[in-house]
Amino acid sequence: MKKQNVGVRSCGPLFDDGSEEIFPGEGEGGSAVEADGGRGDDAGGVPRLDDFRRESWKERESYRAAPGCILGELASMSSDLQAACFMLAVRGPWRDWDKTVPAGTTINIDDEMLKDSGDKTISALMGLKERIDELLEGFDE
Repeated sequence: MKKQNVGVRSCGPLFDDGSEEIFPGEGEGGSAVEADGGRGDDAGGVPRLDDFRRESWKERESYRAAPGCILGELASMSSDLQAACFMLAVRGPWRDWDKTVPAGTTINIDDEMLKDSGDKTISALMGLKERIDELLEGFDE
């Protein structure tokens, strides 16, 4: 089987600052909280609980935006699969039928028609599209 390079679209950097560092300051040898509690006052060096709180990965804007981006990519992939399967069908099992259809004719083709085209490749790709659509429907609920 011939290997093929496939382009992957990116949803952007993992985190707002473009890094993959979950807890800034860790691993650098030292504490991110200063001796005075990080408040810049002289409260006797007793830090507040908020001084230790780090932003949760679920609170980051880049994380909250990522699922929507990924779902959008999957929806686009589903549509692209359907279009690719149609092009395969008119070049393969539907070739003779395609020659009889006048230019400009509007035709409604559904997923089942493509899946039942008689071509194993088209049927398998339409099965993948169906699974993607089921996954997307699960997120709509």
